[in-house]
Amino acid sequence: MKSLSDRFLNPDDPDVTGILDDAPLWSVPFGLLLLDRIPMKQNLRVLDIGCGTGFPMLEVAQRLGPGSSIWGIDPWKAALDRLSRKIKIMGIENAKVIHGKAEELPFEDNTFDLIISNNGINNVADPLHVMQECRRTAKPGAELIFTVNLPETMTEFYDVYEKVLLMTGLHAYIPAIHHHIRQKRRPVEDWKAMASEAGFMLKDIRFDTFTYRFASGTALLDYAFIRLAFMPSWLEILDEPMQAMVFQLIENELNRLAAERKEISLNIPFACFLFENRQSPHKRE
Repeated sequence: MKSLSDRFLNPDDPDVTGILDDAPLWSVPFGLLLLDRIPMKQNLRVLDIGCGTGFPMLEVAQRLGPGSSIWGIDPWKAALDRLSRKIKIMGIENAKVIHGKAEELPFEDNTFDLIISNNGINNVADPLHVMQECRRTAKPGAELIFTVNLPETMTEFYDVYEKVLLMTGLHAYIPAIHHHIRQKRRPVEDWKAMASEAGFMLKDIRFDTFTYRFASGTALLDYAFIRLAFMPSWLEILDEPMQAMVFQLIENELNRLAAERKEISLNIPFACFLFENRQSPHKRE
């Protein structure tokens, strides 16, 4: 048990204030729905796939308490460095960080009571393989709980993207937009089918949505999280020589729509899945 002095975090300590933004705005709606589904039991062994900078992993670690252990895995080294710093400064002794890919989980069979992922499994290269690894490392009766955003995410932006490609005679790139959406935001039935193939049984799905609102198309495209998480894959749809021209036209059209509609509003529908491993203990072949 920590002493009272160990439990005090000094708000004047720059190390403390430097790690307070541990819940990215994009991740919060997904994470709150996920946190509502997590069993609050003691002595659990938990894995967070795609833990990033630590939300909601650190929430889970602290809420479950010192009798439980939670491991976070992510290939994003810079994010894990920040997460490790948070763990150290906050003194969260039951949280551990692993740099790696979810397709190759470095754990024994039948290890975890709970596996979670907050909008992370949908960003892996091979989601079915990840599901199979989750099944391998899950104990009998373990739960797999994860959130994903759905194919209708930001349709308002993609409609403008397609319109610009049609206007400029670049019709050939439109299938690449649809492929991008399919790879990044799979439909509910795909997730149900992959989890079932891996050996999990569906217990529950919950749906929600939130909205990204901007005063203009310029504000949207300049928004830091858009630049970090979305712009690279949006640009990859096109060959490099036409990227600047197409995105200038997209910005112009978004600005026109913002003036007409008084804002740009992007809807983000998402789902939280809860699966259970009801099979016998897995044996590695």
